[in-house]
Amino acid sequence: MRQRVHAQILYFILLVLIGVATGSAHGQACDVDVPLRPVDRRGEPISSITSDQLKARVGSSTVPVISISPTPNLGFILLLDTTPSMKEVWKESIAAARQLENKAAGNFNLFTFSEKIERYARTQPQSEDLLNHLLNEGAPKPPRGTALYDSLIEIAQHTRLRATPIIVISDGGDNASYHSADATASLFLRSSWPAVFALILDYDETNPRRSYFKRIPEATGGFVVYPPSASKVSTAADELAAVVLNSFAAKLRLTRAITDSTKVSLEVVRPDGKRSKDIKLLYPSELSVHDSCHPN
Repeated sequence: MRQRVHAQILYFILLVLIGVATGSAHGQACDVDVPLRPVDRRGEPISSITSDQLKARVGSSTVPVISISPTPNLGFILLLDTTPSMKEVWKESIAAARQLENKAAGNFNLFTFSEKIERYARTQPQSEDLLNHLLNEGAPKPPRGTALYDSLIEIAQHTRLRATPIIVISDGGDNASYHSADATASLFLRSSWPAVFALILDYDETNPRRSYFKRIPEATGGFVVYPPSASKVSTAADELAAVVLNSFAAKLRLTRAITDSTKVSLEVVRPDGKRSKDIKLLYPSELSVHDSCHPN
């Protein structure tokens, strides 16, 4: 008798498991939020956008955009390059860090890095002390490597909310990371980590480091600003903060939950249905299994 009861229970459990598996395989309509930031041709933020202006594709399928709404200001994480290569822009980088923190109204975390994450500050007084110390100390002397990509990964691994962006202040170079720029971008997408933004201080438009690093912001839905000279750094920092803090979430309706990394495409369309060239959307290029899909 006991064996029969156990067999019935096991059979019931198998039915439940089969039902769950079948439901997942065939798919159930669900909604997923995609973070995005709209900008105009000049890279300035656009504060008003509606769901009927958007066209979305996930994988090979066109999907409905149910809604779009502003997201709460969660501040940002500031990652400051404190390697010897920053010597020529040391003062500008610290001034830019102060400027960006003021834009966050105290809602930020500051980390410094060279070959690894070295120092951090979680409050305004701690940040002021750290930045004053760095300014007085000056840029470190060689040899010290720059592990920008690995430092980004280390920070992102401990970031609880995808909506909290990371802002990098650096010259964009990396000579000490285990991961490449492409591998870093791929890991950010597969893990649904935050968008990466950057203020790159190299003043050299031909520097090949730009093409490597920018792959990470482009993939994650971020944005890079390259001030052409020291006198333009303050303006560039303001422009960057305006884009970072102008965040939205577009709710897409999928026919099934995401089971693997999937390309996503969002664009703004005009009333005639044609693609608008006046508005650019910054958003992650892929959705992953880590993106929550809520039954509608």
